[in-house]
Amino acid sequence: MAGKKHPRTTPSRHFVERLARIRLEAMSNLRSRDTGVEGVVIWISAGEFFDPERPHGPRIKVMLGERLTADGLQDAASVRLTDPPEVLGTLPAEIELPVFEFVRTNREVLLRHWNGELSTRETLDRIRAVGQTVDDPDSIVNRVLARYQAGTVRVGTARATLVVDDDVECLVSALKEANFRVLSPKAGLKDFDIRETLLSHRILVTRNTPDFLADAPVLDYGIIGLEALPFIDPDKSYGRNPTAKMISEAVTEHDLASKRAGYVVMLMPDGRHEYRDLG
Repeated sequence: MAGKKHPRTTPSRHFVERLARIRLEAMSNLRSRDTGVEGVVIWISAGEFFDPERPHGPRIKVMLGERLTADGLQDAASVRLTDPPEVLGTLPAEIELPVFEFVRTNREVLLRHWNGELSTRETLDRIRAVGQTVDDPDSIVNRVLARYQAGTVRVGTARATLVVDDDVECLVSALKEANFRVLSPKAGLKDFDIRETLLSHRILVTRNTPDFLADAPVLDYGIIGLEALPFIDPDKSYGRNPTAKMISEAVTEHDLASKRAGYVVMLMPDGRHEYRDLG
């Protein structure tokens, strides 16, 4: 039927509009294991994502719940990085107190990030959870391990973590041979679940780039798009697979492993790949 949208591959207009309204502020999300604040996800922002029509100054956003949802992000309360902190909106008292403690503990780091003095990676390395002291090595180790399991820290020889969409799954073996950590969605996993649970702080390799452009900056991931390539080589050997080599060269050329989320690199047959920030 003409005009009919596939509900499993194309985000709804309502969903995309909500993401568009918040994408300028969303940069990196911190879970309870990073912040020590149970029951919330905390979003930290850099100043360049600030909306000039809502001049509240340096702030974080606090979303109730442990799962990222469009409604939760839309309804998240802002907390100004003032002394004392100030809530713009409402938070339950049992949440407000530990959030304020998180701000007090990390105010200097959060302000330096807001002002562009610290990158996302540098900021995440300096964030301290509520109750953690500088001399608490066990807590630091546990946080680093948790971030590694989430794919935000590179360990050993892995150059970056790639999530390979099911339409280009033939590239998995060749990319692993190129020292990438490669993940692929489980069969039957819904699109929003893939975005929420698999893509954060990683690089998606896909031939369906338009389906992911709207929420890549919000859910913290980058995209390598393959639509312009006339052929995807299925050879399992990296040495014989020009498509895998092209992906590897793009990651190196644009230093994607160290970039913040919210970008797309469209691979071109002539090697003149097109990089664009989505923020």
